[in-house]
Amino acid sequence: MSKIVPYILLAISLILFSLIQSGISLGSLGPFVVIAMILCPILALILGIRNSGKGKWISVVLSVVVILTVSLIGIIGTAFLNEF
Repeated sequence: MSKIVPYILLAISLILFSLIQSGISLGSLGPFVVIAMILCPILALILGIRNSGKGKWISVVLSVVVILTVSLIGIIGTAFLNEF
């Protein structure tokens, strides 16, 4: 069970990201969704490091890619909000 938890956390993060990108209004839950979208890949990275075998490296690489992607899009989004 512990070997699939990082993948579940990454899936949750990607689902939350797609909800935000599609423009679904989350109302007062918006800040919590953004925080969860950032914390899920970090937790997946921590749990992925604890795993063993090939799955360890796959989950670590996927976690890093998701963290970098969410961070980059957040930075670009902030730049556009400040620009207009």
